[in-house]
Amino acid sequence: MKKTLACIDIGSNSVVLSICELDKLICEIFHDSYVTQLGKNLKIKKNFDNESFDKTIKSLVTFKKSLEKYSVKPSDIRVVATEACRNADNRQELFDQIYEILNVHVELVSGEEEARLCLLGQKLLSKDISEAVLVDIGGSSTEVIDAKFKGVVVEPSYVKSFKLGVVKLRDCAKGENLGLVLENEFKDLPDSIFKGKKVFFSAGSMTTLASIMLQDQEVDLEKINGLCLDRDFIKGEIEKILMMDDNKLVTLFPQVESRIQTIRYGAMILNYFFQFKNLDEVVFTSYGLRHGAIIQKCGVL
Repeated sequence: MKKTLACIDIGSNSVVLSICELDKLICEIFHDSYVTQLGKNLKIKKNFDNESFDKTIKSLVTFKKSLEKYSVKPSDIRVVATEACRNADNRQELFDQIYEILNVHVELVSGEEEARLCLLGQKLLSKDISEAVLVDIGGSSTEVIDAKFKGVVVEPSYVKSFKLGVVKLRDCAKGENLGLVLENEFKDLPDSIFKGKKVFFSAGSMTTLASIMLQDQEVDLEKINGLCLDRDFIKGEIEKILMMDDNKLVTLFPQVESRIQTIRYGAMILNYFFQFKNLDEVVFTSYGLRHGAIIQKCGVL
């Protein structure tokens, strides 16, 4: 008998819902996301920005309608929160409102657990993946993991959550040398971790960048999931993106509009890995934390 499960990721840049159907396999049947920038200025204020907080709540109200449409019970929903919520002093206020809307308690996951779940989510890309390296560039953090799989258990040889993502890097642009910011944050990332490997890159900024590199005017996940591009091609495309002004970028690629404030910072982080961390090839994927959380919940690949 088919079962429907869902996961909502309360991220630092966006809030995302995935609904999956479990029969013999897990299949994503619905996806929705909103850019809320919940991690905006958290380094300074320590509390969620009122506008970002309100956008997040409105997103959850919209998600509730989708969950009801697909008859997903509260017991079959996971709501996971990441770096922005790990840092915000007023996170419980947000969690309480989410519970009122969905009747589901929010799970605050650690950076390492976030990385494990992100990598586990790649099993929806291919069940045959036995080991992989994954980079998840979020709003306030970037998770890097190199691991093997044992069923639904991820056994890492390396895993770390770096306290820098697209929103946080954007906030640093107001007065700091971004090259130094990147160097200081990622100095402990082993130079050899990517060398000679295809590395999965997940999260919204990366799938949006992939759509631009495909010259598409929308994010087509069927084309993006599993898309493998080499460093020379990507670096050339990043140079073009960084040289365009906002108006031109949005005119050519309408899907960028909701991420126009942060998309270049995702490109900068990716470019840094090419320049200084021996990254050769990138495999783009939309699968990540939400999908890993669903796989973990049902215990099935």
